[in-house]
Amino acid sequence: MDACKVRVSAPVQVPAPRRAHRNCFAKTEAWRDFGRVGFTREVENLIASLRGLPENRSRSIPRESRSLQSLIPKLLEDHLASSESLEEQIAKEWETIIGSANAAYARPLRVESKSRLFVAVSNNVIRQELFFHRKLILERVRNLPGCSTIREVVLRTG
Repeated sequence: MDACKVRVSAPVQVPAPRRAHRNCFAKTEAWRDFGRVGFTREVENLIASLRGLPENRSRSIPRESRSLQSLIPKLLEDHLASSESLEEQIAKEWETIIGSANAAYARPLRVESKSRLFVAVSNNVIRQELFFHRKLILERVRNLPGCSTIREVVLRTG
């Protein structure tokens, strides 16, 4: 019987897990691994290719998990879930901002980038009148608490 001939190449050397030093961030891509226990992405992909698994081509940076309890105050602060939104404040005072006669034909739609107030107007006649008074409308809106960042009033017919 013939023996199977198997060609054995030199063993593959896999480097040990390493921890990046702070001063080498700009020189290498080790900044992704700073503070992370485990292998670099290159080594993980090498191991995956040896095992026949697909490579990790994502650009995400692994982060440590945090408790939900520590994140809730930050989320509330960032998204103002505990206070009224700009749209709610403007809608509450809408009749005093543009007057009761025009309030029946116009309504605030949204605030974009905390700087532009979009207003829906029912017809072009009312739109033209509000266009002439847009500086006064803007001044009244900016006097509301939290609305001082609004810089422009955009009127849309429809």
